[in-house]
Amino acid sequence: MRHALIAFVLAVAALLIAPSPARAMYRDGMNLYQYVRSQPIRYVDWNGAQAAEPAPPSPTPVTVALYGDYPAEGSFAGWGEKVAPDRNYKIAVGMDVINGLKEASKRPPNCCIKRLLIFHHAYEYREHSGSYRQNKNQYPDSAPLSTAGSYQDGLMIEKGKDAKEGAADLTQLHAEIVNKTIRFCKPCSIIMTGCRMAETKLPAALARVTGCTVAAAHGASEPEKKKNKKTGQDEETGRWSSAPNYFDEKQNEPYTGWEEYSPGGESKRTGQYTVVWE
Repeated sequence: MRHALIAFVLAVAALLIAPSPARAMYRDGMNLYQYVRSQPIRYVDWNGAQAAEPAPPSPTPVTVALYGDYPAEGSFAGWGEKVAPDRNYKIAVGMDVINGLKEASKRPPNCCIKRLLIFHHAYEYREHSGSYRQNKNQYPDSAPLSTAGSYQDGLMIEKGKDAKEGAADLTQLHAEIVNKTIRFCKPCSIIMTGCRMAETKLPAALARVTGCTVAAAHGASEPEKKKNKKTGQDEETGRWSSAPNYFDEKQNEPYTGWEEYSPGGESKRTGQYTVVWE
């Protein structure tokens, strides 16, 4: 018995000081005939060397659309349904944005937002002096600025809210992303179709918070239309133009084209058109 014990101790000692290939034989236990530690439901062993946790499945990328709650703008809802038939959400206040993104991140359980399209008004034309030009028929002088454009420096400003509360919406969005109740793919992209959205701070903030590339229009934004030769009807091509609209804007080159914002804070002008759908 004593000789057997001594032999065992020597064998273990030899294993401990043996070259790494020899030790590697026993990395999964002393029983070389045991497969994945006798737990085939939990572990996998692709090369016959060692049990390992299976890699999680790749997330399913999805496209999401958010559209403004404007009774006179039925096209907003139509565009949302066109680009994201099963994931389009109406938004009126900042929490609608967050709740819509949370709902979109639930199904399927392992999904992430690859593309986010936002169909919503932004600012009326703003001269560089800081004054706003209001359309008297649509936006009376007594109406809050948020009536003309719900986006300001925060995520979204509703009537009676100020920029601080809008910034709180961005903070909440960041918290939801950290907690993984809102999941964006890497990489991901956001297109904000609202006119003059690039004249606000919001696109850069969204790029920073979501980690996505964000495209926003400097001027008036609208879908390009071309005549269908068979029907003779004008049809939207999926490309959106950003160009001056009012006469005053035509005198200002900055109101032409799209701006692309990266998560790192850089931005660049990308031209008059961007592709919203194909």
